[in-house]
Amino acid sequence: MKHFFKKHYLLIILILLNISFAVVFGGDFGDSWDEKPRYEAALQAISQYKELEPNKNIGDKGPIYWVFAKLGGDLIQSVNPNLTHIQAWHYIHFLTFILSVIALYSICLRFLSPEYSFLTAALFNTQPLLFGHAFINPKDIPFMAFFLLTISSGLTMIDKGRIKAQHHKSGTRSESFWDLITSNWAALNTPRRLLVLLTGILPPIALSLFRLYSKRIQVSITAFINSIQNEHFLRILNQLSFYFFRGNIDSGVTLNNVKTIYPYLFVLSGLIFGGLVALIGALFLPNVIRFLLGFKSWKNFLEKLKIVVRNPNVYLAALILGVSIVNRSLSLAAGFFVIFYLWVNYRSYFLPVSFMYTSVAMVTVYLSWPSMWGNPILGFLKSFFTVSDFSWGGGTLFWGTLLKSSNLPKIYIPTLISLQFTLPTIILFLIGLIAVIFLYSYNKGQKTIIVILAAWFTLPLLSTFIVKPATYDNFRHYLFLTPPIFVFAGFGIKYLLSLVPNYPISILLIILILLPGIHSLITLHPYQYIYYNELVGGVSGAFRKFEMDYWGTSYRECTLFINQEASENDSILVFGPAHIVKNYAREDLKVLHYREPDLHWMVEEADYAIISTRRNKDLSLLDDKPTIYSVTRAGATLAVVKDINP
Repeated sequence: MKHFFKKHYLLIILILLNISFAVVFGGDFGDSWDEKPRYEAALQAISQYKELEPNKNIGDKGPIYWVFAKLGGDLIQSVNPNLTHIQAWHYIHFLTFILSVIALYSICLRFLSPEYSFLTAALFNTQPLLFGHAFINPKDIPFMAFFLLTISSGLTMIDKGRIKAQHHKSGTRSESFWDLITSNWAALNTPRRLLVLLTGILPPIALSLFRLYSKRIQVSITAFINSIQNEHFLRILNQLSFYFFRGNIDSGVTLNNVKTIYPYLFVLSGLIFGGLVALIGALFLPNVIRFLLGFKSWKNFLEKLKIVVRNPNVYLAALILGVSIVNRSLSLAAGFFVIFYLWVNYRSYFLPVSFMYTSVAMVTVYLSWPSMWGNPILGFLKSFFTVSDFSWGGGTLFWGTLLKSSNLPKIYIPTLISLQFTLPTIILFLIGLIAVIFLYSYNKGQKTIIVILAAWFTLPLLSTFIVKPATYDNFRHYLFLTPPIFVFAGFGIKYLLSLVPNYPISILLIILILLPGIHSLITLHPYQYIYYNELVGGVSGAFRKFEMDYWGTSYRECTLFINQEASENDSILVFGPAHIVKNYAREDLKVLHYREPDLHWMVEEADYAIISTRRNKDLSLLDDKPTIYSVTRAGATLAVVKDINP
């Protein structure tokens, strides 16, 4: 333990600084737009856990994290009763951010010394965008944290303990993969060779066509079902429809019905094709399949499984993966990266570790997600396609133009990443990327992790070009893909400091790297997440061009101002998240939630109005009324208070 503290003392200091900041300043952060429904989801889930009642409303996220956040917030509120329940659970969100810093540090240690790993973690920690989200974001920061923890704990599970030792002890196969393929192929006759080739070529083509011509296929399926006359066949379809979707097709189906089930048909087709490929491979290329799976014999499998079962790291990593998947089903990708690392580096343990890892993770998912209790397979598929096919009707401000969230330019996310992280981060990332490619050499495990880091960052980004999901609130939904940026920036830090001739200059360079983030953490508090760097002229340069306080956290400050100014029984008209204002308004004040058809009488009745500058709404709403208070930071206005009846 003494050696641990001596080796990692810089990280421990960083964690203590975070905790100190939270204790002193954590109560300054206002509620964010989505926190109330998430808190209510936690209350509902607690009731379902107690009653063992399935949740029929399957969303893209399970409630387990929100339940932990609610219970942890209750504990904090018991220590400080002055906090609201939302303010109290902010500390749990921030705790997940601290865990993400630790996980990033752990990954960096695989390439860098503890000192360089600390600097990388500190750079990540002092990003105003991430630090600001860390308190107020109940969805994307925990998702990023658990994604990081899944990979960090998964790598530790594989590389620590008896698995690594026994793997190297058993040695590797002498016959190469190419030799296995050629020998198996030579043993096949012509018809079997043709079958193997077709099995490998046709499924990807079929799935591609299934995706490219989805609208035409959906129309054809709709017409086919509505043309069925066979009563026996209709009865089967009715039973399936009722089982999966709680409805029937007695009166026919619409194109929208088929569009709803189409993703499941796509996955089902993929599973069938995958099973067919596996079957053909097992029948005609058995040695190749055994090589790919690292399988020698059932006896060997069971011997290795005994070793895996006794490894506590497997259960911890699997538990983290399960909670991560419940938090957001896209965390499956993190589990896949871990299994890929296992497959490349410890092939002889691939099957037993994968079996235990995924089994424990899936049990965790099932037990902690009430939506899974009734029908786990359907529930998981629905959750996965809900998150990948989510729609949002609002617009997104990009370079001063309000665009549809479903039709943003391909440069949208790369642009915001380059503008919302500090300038040293962007420069170090580019330097580190060059250094990784051209300057450093790596062992097999390190090469695999670099491939994982590259895929972790690029694949989600590329998928947005293809799927074009609704994207809004800048790129908060994609915060989980940003940690690789900092790992590569760590390589950049290492390279730059290696060029510095003496210690004082190294310290000066470190200060220059961290100073922009630290300065903005102070000047933008408690709205750090509105940060933009010098490429767009800072926060003031980004104002009216990009989104600022899209979470509405500045409404707390507006409400506290009105509490001081308003007369007894005055009314507040709120454009946006009225529930935030209700949490902080005086008990005698009446809060009116803006509804467009009722605007006339609301204006007549209200005394004050709170309007966000989000999408520049303050320029058009009640523009004839005087502004008596503005929440501003670094030259940008986040929200205004208007006096309706002066």
